[in-house]
Amino acid sequence: MNMRAAWFLGWLLAAALAAPQLMAQEAAPPVETAPADDSEILVERERIIDVRAASALVRAVSGRAQSREPLPRFNVPLCLSLAIDEPERGVLIGRRIIANARAAGLTIAKRGCRPNALVIVREDVRQWIIDYRRSGRQFIGRMKRHQVDRVLRSRDPAYAFQDIEVIVAGPRGRVDRNTRKNIRSAAVMMDRAASAQFTPEQVADYITLRLLAPTREMDEVAGRAPRTILTLFRVNAERQAEMSRFDRTYLATLYRLRFNATAMEVAMTTARMLATDAER
Repeated sequence: MNMRAAWFLGWLLAAALAAPQLMAQEAAPPVETAPADDSEILVERERIIDVRAASALVRAVSGRAQSREPLPRFNVPLCLSLAIDEPERGVLIGRRIIANARAAGLTIAKRGCRPNALVIVREDVRQWIIDYRRSGRQFIGRMKRHQVDRVLRSRDPAYAFQDIEVIVAGPRGRVDRNTRKNIRSAAVMMDRAASAQFTPEQVADYITLRLLAPTREMDEVAGRAPRTILTLFRVNAERQAEMSRFDRTYLATLYRLRFNATAMEVAMTTARMLATDAER
């Protein structure tokens, strides 16, 4: 990392992570969104053989969330900040993430916004996270120590953090149809050496899903299930060149259903949309 990149990274994190939430009082300039274009995104057509497998994959990808509980998502405009050692590659990654978000139906915040989403790609990022925490400074939003520890046990050389706010309107704090789960802030931190073996599009598409939706690491999926970019770091998996049709349908379904759609509703709607598209 050169001195300029190191200074920028330190300044951004001091600003973005010092506050209780992942928002800076003097935030780094957000990613320029004007050049981003949904037409940049090409999705290879895939035949969905097994609708049940597609529904099961949604549940697996989302971490096997409780079927009757809402899935967390951003319910405010997305404001993205990047700290990536290679500026030219970083621009490509940032634009792609913004294009992906727009295609899924997210609102993109105006220029000058306070960041609520952060992407870091740097050398030995896991050790950097550990050292940063040892300094005693607040990490991501209101995440507890055990939550951060769980993320650090990831197998992939990428670490996804989401600070989730649960708003319960039911009596006695019970989860009901009026409950919502808001992603207040999110960050994806990826090891530079590991990311260098992939194209900017692959890196951006992987980060998009980990940043904007409830996801988890994936092993190679079953033979009849749809493909997913989330197997990118699996050695024996069929690596995708970009987000698959399943990935984009899942993300779009999450953001186009009502703001507190349950895990079951997202899974079933995603599977139906894939099946309908396959029949055309």
